[in-house]
Amino acid sequence: MKRGLRFTIEAIIVAIVTLSIFYIWPIVQGMLLTNNHVPDVVANYESVDHLQSSVSFGTINHTGWGFRFICSILAAAAYYGLRYGLVSMKQK
Repeated sequence: MKRGLRFTIEAIIVAIVTLSIFYIWPIVQGMLLTNNHVPDVVANYESVDHLQSSVSFGTINHTGWGFRFICSILAAAAYYGLRYGLVSMKQK
């Protein structure tokens, strides 16, 4: 397999891993926050609506799919450039 094709495939894998991290981390963070949440039940609540809404589900800081896609492309390009540059320097 040619060097450029191999580095391209590795860069695509890095982009997929980066995108996966962008989508998996908020889920894990939400699970940890939900698991460790201790509700403040000091005041006398008239209904359970406040207690049910005190733990929120979903993303905390939503940056959008465009930002995540661009970051994964930049990570792939940086990986490709570094890998190609290091191998070129090693051969000289």
